[in-house]
Amino acid sequence: MDNSLPENWDCVNENGSPNRINSQTQSVEDFSNDSILVYPNPVKSIVYIGQTNDKFDIEVYSILGQKVASVMATNQLDLSRYDEGVYFLRIKIKNNTIVKRVIKN
Repeated sequence: MDNSLPENWDCVNENGSPNRINSQTQSVEDFSNDSILVYPNPVKSIVYIGQTNDKFDIEVYSILGQKVASVMATNQLDLSRYDEGVYFLRIKIKNNTIVKRVIKN
Protein backbone atom coordinates (compact mmCIF):
# COMPACT_ATOMS: atom_id res chain seq x y z
CA MET A 1 0.00 0.00 0.00
CA ASP A 2 1.08 3.54 -0.72
CA ASN A 3 1.06 5.57 2.52
CA SER A 4 1.07 8.81 0.58
CA LEU A 5 -2.57 8.14 -0.35
CA PRO A 6 -5.08 8.94 2.43
CA GLU A 7 -7.43 6.15 1.32
CA ASN A 8 -4.76 3.64 2.41
CA TRP A 9 -4.68 5.01 5.95
CA ASP A 10 -6.60 2.62 8.12
CA CYS A 11 -6.23 2.06 11.82
CA VAL A 12 -9.02 0.11 13.39
CA ASN A 13 -7.92 -1.36 16.70
CA GLU A 14 -9.23 -2.16 20.17
CA ASN A 15 -8.41 1.31 21.49
CA GLY A 16 -10.39 3.12 18.80
CA SER A 17 -9.68 5.02 15.63
CA PRO A 18 -10.97 8.22 14.09
CA ASN A 19 -14.66 7.84 13.25
CA ARG A 20 -14.85 4.56 15.18
CA ILE A 21 -16.31 3.79 18.60
CA ASN A 22 -13.75 2.91 21.25
CA SER A 23 -13.87 -0.54 22.77
CA GLN A 24 -16.41 -0.73 25.57
CA THR A 25 -14.12 -3.04 27.58
CA GLN A 26 -11.60 -0.25 28.18
CA SER A 27 -14.00 1.63 30.43
CA VAL A 28 -14.37 0.66 34.09
CA GLU A 29 -17.47 2.76 34.72
CA ASP A 30 -19.18 5.83 33.37
CA PHE A 31 -17.55 8.76 35.08
CA SER A 32 -18.21 12.42 34.50
CA ASN A 33 -16.35 15.51 35.62
CA ASP A 34 -19.55 16.64 37.37
CA SER A 35 -19.66 13.61 39.66
CA ILE A 36 -17.16 15.11 42.15
CA LEU A 37 -18.10 18.27 44.00
CA VAL A 38 -15.32 20.82 44.70
CA TYR A 39 -16.39 23.69 46.99
CA PRO A 40 -16.31 26.55 47.77
CA ASN A 41 -15.15 27.99 44.49
CA PRO A 42 -13.73 30.63 44.58
CA VAL A 43 -11.87 29.68 47.75
CA LYS A 44 -9.88 31.67 50.31
CA SER A 45 -8.29 28.83 52.27
CA ILE A 46 -9.84 25.33 52.58
CA VAL A 47 -11.36 23.66 49.52
CA TYR A 48 -13.41 20.49 50.03
CA ILE A 49 -13.58 17.63 47.53
CA GLY A 50 -16.44 15.13 47.34
CA GLN A 51 -18.57 14.08 50.25
CA THR A 52 -17.57 13.82 53.92
CA ASN A 53 -16.17 10.26 53.84
CA ASP A 54 -14.58 10.37 50.38
CA LYS A 55 -10.78 10.22 50.15
CA PHE A 56 -8.81 11.11 47.03
CA ASP A 57 -5.24 11.45 45.81
CA ILE A 58 -4.94 15.03 44.57
CA GLU A 59 -2.32 16.97 42.65
CA VAL A 60 -2.50 20.76 42.43
CA TYR A 61 -1.24 22.54 39.31
CA SER A 62 -0.75 26.23 38.59
CA ILE A 63 -2.26 27.87 35.52
CA LEU A 64 1.16 27.37 33.88
CA GLY A 65 0.97 23.61 34.41
CA GLN A 66 3.51 23.45 37.24
CA LYS A 67 2.74 20.93 39.98
CA VAL A 68 2.63 22.87 43.25
CA ALA A 69 1.30 20.18 45.62
CA SER A 70 0.46 16.51 45.92
CA VAL A 71 -1.60 14.98 48.73
CA MET A 72 -2.84 11.45 49.31
CA ALA A 73 -6.07 10.12 50.80
CA THR A 74 -7.79 13.39 51.64
CA ASN A 75 -10.98 15.27 50.95
CA GLN A 76 -9.77 18.79 51.65
CA LEU A 77 -6.89 21.08 50.71
CA ASP A 78 -5.52 24.15 52.44
CA LEU A 79 -4.78 26.68 49.69
CA SER A 80 -4.25 29.61 52.05
CA ARG A 81 -0.48 29.73 51.44
CA TYR A 82 -0.87 29.95 47.65
CA ASP A 83 -1.09 33.14 45.62
CA GLU A 84 -4.41 34.29 44.21
CA GLY A 85 -5.18 32.84 40.82
CA VAL A 86 -6.43 29.78 38.99
CA TYR A 87 -5.36 26.27 40.00
CA PHE A 88 -6.23 22.87 38.61
CA LEU A 89 -6.91 19.90 40.88
CA ARG A 90 -6.11 16.51 39.37
CA ILE A 91 -8.27 14.13 41.39
CA LYS A 92 -7.68 10.38 41.19
CA ILE A 93 -10.69 8.17 41.81
CA LYS A 94 -10.18 4.41 41.52
CA ASN A 95 -8.98 3.97 37.92
CA ASN A 96 -10.19 7.39 36.77
CA THR A 97 -8.78 10.89 36.92
CA ILE A 98 -10.72 14.12 36.66
CA VAL A 99 -9.52 17.71 36.64
CA LYS A 100 -11.32 20.54 38.37
CA ARG A 101 -10.53 24.25 38.17
CA VAL A 102 -10.42 26.25 41.39
CA ILE A 103 -10.07 30.02 41.75
CA LYS A 104 -8.07 31.13 44.79
CA ASN A 105 -8.80 34.64 46.05
